[in-house]
Amino acid sequence: MQVYKKKVVPILKEADVRYQTIETEYAGHAKDLIKNLNLSEIRGIVVVSGDGLVFEVINGLMEREDKFVAIKVPIGVIPGGSGNALICSVLYQAGYYFFESNSESYLHNIVLTSTLFVIKNRTEPMDLVTVETSSNKTLYSILSVAWGIVADVDIESEMYRYLGKARFTVGAIKRIVNLRKYKGTLSFLPCSNDDDTSTKPPADQNGKTFDSHRPAYAPNSLTTPVPDNWTKISANDFVSVVAMYQTHLAQDMKCIPSSKLQDGCIYLNVIKGNVSRAKMLHYFNSMEDGTLETISDPYCNIYKVKAFRIEPSDDITSGIMTVDGERVQFGSIQGWVNEGMCRVMKA
Repeated sequence: MQVYKKKVVPILKEADVRYQTIETEYAGHAKDLIKNLNLSEIRGIVVVSGDGLVFEVINGLMEREDKFVAIKVPIGVIPGGSGNALICSVLYQAGYYFFESNSESYLHNIVLTSTLFVIKNRTEPMDLVTVETSSNKTLYSILSVAWGIVADVDIESEMYRYLGKARFTVGAIKRIVNLRKYKGTLSFLPCSNDDDTSTKPPADQNGKTFDSHRPAYAPNSLTTPVPDNWTKISANDFVSVVAMYQTHLAQDMKCIPSSKLQDGCIYLNVIKGNVSRAKMLHYFNSMEDGTLETISDPYCNIYKVKAFRIEPSDDITSGIMTVDGERVQFGSIQGWVNEGMCRVMKA
């Protein structure tokens, strides 16, 4: 709240912007508020926090009865939390790169610029990814789905939170030294194989269409096989599977510089095989400096896809999976991109 009161409020008052301040009181509070908010009285929702609260707002909008109208309400993001990947991605695509510096002016500049985005109220469509989990939950993701070392480091490094951002470095080194490999099947629909059916609603066995907001390339339930035109990779040596849709996974993790807010693609990074520890260090470094997309070797690949499914082997009963950095129930999980589903405030 200090960032909001000291840096954001003075700018909003100077610009004569009308606003209402609501301070969340518990986990899930934002979702509860958004589900019952009278949207006819507002022109946008501004989140002054990290990615976790943006995730809550998005999912709150998508739990409303009028969700497909509600999700078009513009969302502004002003960094005030520990994870600021979304606003860094928005800034990067608007041509602002100052947040990549660790200078003392970083926080001032990023807060100032993102607040000006809110004042200008210019918006741009952004993709959302629908995620279905083994616990029958449907989530709407803004950043990533992860299984393997990236998810392990994200969750297991919580014990090093007192180290600040260095917790991820410590966690990564620990996991690389004790490298885990996972058995399962990864299936996906490459962007080139969607046959331009994205605007056609899917049909049931009787030819009747249903849920016109569900793209035709979206898979059926997790208990049914994926379509024949999907690519399948089965292996017992997966090291990491990460589905990403933004340029950044963190302020200092520029993973997919070529990604756009609205490009209708998921970037699926797959690391598997007898990869050395030195290679893994290289891969982690490439996630920071923006060169991950340029790597070309047998162990690390990036696929541009419309949809994906991750199915851990039946003999694996526990593990870590994350959606936007939050742990979800371990098991089969799938997702698909919804092009331009929501709108974000941008320069």
